[in-house]
Amino acid sequence: MHSSDLVNRSTYANRQTFIDSVVAFLTKYGLDGIDIDWEYPAAGDRGGVAEDTDNYVLLMSEIRERFDQENPGWEATVTIPTSYWYLRGFDLTRLQKYVSWFNLMSYDLHGMWDQHNRFTGPYLEGHTNLTEIDAGLDLLWRNDIDPSNVVMGLAFYGRSFTMSDPSCYTPGCTFSTAGVQGDCSTTAGILTYSELASRNTTLNTQTYYDTKSTVKYTTYEYSQWISYDDEQSFYDKKTFLSSRCLSGFMIWALDQDTQNFVALSGLLGEDAISSSLMEGGNLDSQTAGALSDIFGAYTGQNCFVTPTCTDGSSKEQTADQVCGSGFTSVSTAHSPVQAPGHLLHGICSKGWYRHM
Repeated sequence: MHSSDLVNRSTYANRQTFIDSVVAFLTKYGLDGIDIDWEYPAAGDRGGVAEDTDNYVLLMSEIRERFDQENPGWEATVTIPTSYWYLRGFDLTRLQKYVSWFNLMSYDLHGMWDQHNRFTGPYLEGHTNLTEIDAGLDLLWRNDIDPSNVVMGLAFYGRSFTMSDPSCYTPGCTFSTAGVQGDCSTTAGILTYSELASRNTTLNTQTYYDTKSTVKYTTYEYSQWISYDDEQSFYDKKTFLSSRCLSGFMIWALDQDTQNFVALSGLLGEDAISSSLMEGGNLDSQTAGALSDIFGAYTGQNCFVTPTCTDGSSKEQTADQVCGSGFTSVSTAHSPVQAPGHLLHGICSKGWYRHM
């Protein structure tokens, strides 16, 4: 698509169509706002064009105007990066007039994308680091952003690497590739809090912490390296954000925590969550089962793939190749991993697939 086509899509009519859908969605589900996470306006390596910068301001101004008409209590926030490279595409000063606050992505500062980048390189670095976060905040202060309009992002997951040399494990050493994927997240280079917590009990595990940068990292299984936050680093980050007069923090993402809320407890303290989560979770089995069924479609617990393969033709649509009553196919895959308790019959032939 040519850049002129992208610009032409950013019309008043198109923005109003989007805003209409937002208002309808918030009203239908009783929500209280929207966060716009555009990664990233005017970034040529992300398909952006220069006009994105002004168009983003127009979009947020029109969202705010419409929210004031529909429900002045609705909030509109914008997610922003810490790096100058991508912040260049945001007109922060003008955006500040229309947003409830900025959500600062003070995580994912480093990852596999560094490997072939000449400005970064394949070095073991914490994906959240106060030294770099503070530098990112300085970019906001230079644009006259009010600290009370900024919220600091915290992650309930870690970024992992495979070390080039297991004897060189401190930040600044090199990595060869991404860390081994987790059983649930199934993505190399990232582990959810549940997955990284389990790694802390594996063989040859060593954990290190730098109080200045708040980089916590663990080496495990001989060659694996992962950085993350826990109770210790959360505490230091909260102290930091208070010293910078930020409004608070946001979490990405609650569903990546352990079942007994280890990350959330480390962040808020056990007493703070006991009444709202732990005690509230003491449901009788019948109620718990009913809630589980209600939300099963959204949590993924009811997801599975069809036992046998299909080429998509009607003659192949046998009973075990289509979704049963009450289920809908959301995707197809050639060789997906089956959910526990379900069967798979053979490997799909070329051009054939299973329904998910």
